Amino acid sequence: MKADELWVKYSGNGYSVSKSDFLAAIEEYGQAVRDRDAEICEFALSVDRHAGPNDCAAAISREPLL
Repeated sequence: MKADELWVKYSGNGYSVSKSDFLAAIEEYGQAVRDRDAEICEFALSVDRHAGPNDCAAAISREPLL
């Protein structure tokens, strides 16, 4: 789910969001990112057991720290 879709989902009126809804949106977004990166890593390991760990590390490093 994209960030703007999460904003629409959790903001209600589109202009503000409660702290609890904001934290829920962050959690949902974070889970989506983790799921995507786990799929990247799983695929990389299935293709090449030696190169896979590098692909996994690269997937992690692409994610911004909040």
